[in-house]
Amino acid sequence: MLKEYIRLPDYTATIDAIITPFRQQVALTNTAAAIAVQSQFQASKIIDSSAMVRKLITPITVDITPITTALTTSANLARVAAQWKAPVMPVAAFIPTFNLPRLIVPMPKIEFPNALAEILRTFDWEAFERRIRTPRNWPKNWETYLPQLMTMLNDEGIPVAWVPNGETLMELIDAGTAECRSELLVERRVEILEDCAAVLGDIQSELLIPMMPSVEDLIASCRDGHWKTAGLAAVPLIHSVVEALRWPTQQARTKKHHAITTRVTLKDLMEQATRAPLVTFYKDWNPLSGQPRPTYLARHVMSHKFGPEQVTDRNCIVAVMLLTSLFVTVDQLDLAAQESAA
Repeated sequence: MLKEYIRLPDYTATIDAIITPFRQQVALTNTAAAIAVQSQFQASKIIDSSAMVRKLITPITVDITPITTALTTSANLARVAAQWKAPVMPVAAFIPTFNLPRLIVPMPKIEFPNALAEILRTFDWEAFERRIRTPRNWPKNWETYLPQLMTMLNDEGIPVAWVPNGETLMELIDAGTAECRSELLVERRVEILEDCAAVLGDIQSELLIPMMPSVEDLIASCRDGHWKTAGLAAVPLIHSVVEALRWPTQQARTKKHHAITTRVTLKDLMEQATRAPLVTFYKDWNPLSGQPRPTYLARHVMSHKFGPEQVTDRNCIVAVMLLTSLFVTVDQLDLAAQESAA
């Protein structure tokens, strides 16, 4: 379960009271009779009318925005919201429409209580959308802190989507320098680790599920004090997911595709905030370049030109945070399924 929740009124009972009678009316026996008369089916062949109704109704699509689950407190609100159509404000938009090839089904009468209409009119849809499209640990007025967030994400490679918790994130934002932020990460790494373990507890992506036993071992290694082992293990897992999503890994392309900018839209915010640390993660380094060996977390350097600078306490907690941030966003936004469908 996520450490921080979205506290919203629970409208489940009200909406269920509306939807349940509708479902019951659709399943009435006279619906089966109407279908039989107005289609090519012969009434004499309908032996079990209720079974026939169920068979016919199964493929029916009802255009009712499924807000029931998401209006309650949910640890997976972003994942639910990602499957929606755009939020519908007018009550009229909740009137169902049926797509029935070659069949005509009488529409049941549906009456919406005034209370539901009032809820839909007064609900703050804009604030709701902002919350579900923003990493759970970010402040509501995240735009105010976007310059500091961009510095951490793009330049320092510090993941801040989903972890650390909101309080620690604000301390990182307020820290004056990269050195101060690195010290804070090491100082708070045990707390940050538990933040990571909490948000990784409900991964459902088919791409990620086979990796979860290794992730659990990685978390256990950290708890046992083996941070370097965990850091080394996190890097190939991160790279495997990035390659599965076919995101760019060549240094020449990473900034263009992964960096977060002031032009980021609310729609893209969560994914872009997750991708941004990949700019430094995929930086290359050549010993013949004359440039100093990188001290930030860099996959190419760790894999091919390893040095002790790559497994500092700071880089190891960053690796675990990056893995966590990536896994949760891929899961919440169902990015693996989108890539498979592309």
